[in-house]
Amino acid sequence: QMAMATAGFYAASRAIGSVISTGKEFQQAMANVKAISGATGAEFLALEANAKRLGATTVHTASDVAALQTEFAKLGFTATEITQVTASTLALSTAVGADLATSAATAGTTLRGFGLDVSETSRVTDVMALSFSSSALDMAKFTDSMKYVAPIAKIAGIDLEGTTAILGQLANAGISGSMAGTSLRKILLEAGNAGSNLAKRMGGPISSFEDFQEKLATLKSEGFDPLTDGADLVGKRAITAFSILLGGVDSTNKLGESLNEAGGAAQDMADIQLDTLEGSLQLATSAMDGLKIEMFEMNEGDLRDLVDGFTKFIDSIDE
Repeated sequence: QMAMATAGFYAASRAIGSVISTGKEFQQAMANVKAISGATGAEFLALEANAKRLGATTVHTASDVAALQTEFAKLGFTATEITQVTASTLALSTAVGADLATSAATAGTTLRGFGLDVSETSRVTDVMALSFSSSALDMAKFTDSMKYVAPIAKIAGIDLEGTTAILGQLANAGISGSMAGTSLRKILLEAGNAGSNLAKRMGGPISSFEDFQEKLATLKSEGFDPLTDGADLVGKRAITAFSILLGGVDSTNKLGESLNEAGGAAQDMADIQLDTLEGSLQLATSAMDGLKIEMFEMNEGDLRDLVDGFTKFIDSIDE
């Protein structure tokens, strides 16, 4: 009987300790969100509810979601915007196996780079997820390339899907990361400038992805040789990338078409990743964490009184 009582006390102590540990971790994570975002009142309560809901229904814990909210707050997203972008970013992270901080930073900067509204975050994450599964792009390559080319692509009229398709074509040929980003930036700067040699050779500056592809196809059909004529048009450093795009017009178009229909790709891929025993266990763990947080919040006041009382007791001994 004593052994059973001891085992029961030990198990109960472990359970209580787990509730306190999970609860205080989430509480501190939300304090970080509040401090960085500046959210108060109803806005903060909305962020907290968002973190709890997604933490209990995805493979990510509520504390993970709070950390994601913090990353978006650092990027300058408002509390309302953060609640709109969190779910799709979690789906992207689950779909491609990337950490939340990287997923948030990449999705957020890409969104800003193309001047898109936060309501289009799922568009960004869907295009990213599908491009990673249908080309040699991955999170690191996409991130390194987009930080160089996204703002210039927007100015040149190349949308997110078209830019990603071009980067995918370059990655498939072994040109990726910062090399792909800087090369494509140079090409688009020249192609979008009415006074440049490239724009003149193409018959005028480009205005869209489709326009760019059509003009590349025309150059190709005319027998244009980038190795002999390309240096004067795009510079020596971008000749290789320009040659790849010139020869891969059809492949780039095909990838672009598929990315234009990427809606729901991130969530679909995430669902496939979770359709396993491991996925079920992760979801169960997240649900249990949600329950622990609720139990902690029900008793948090008494716990704080207990800790504060103990602190005063220690202070009195010191005195």
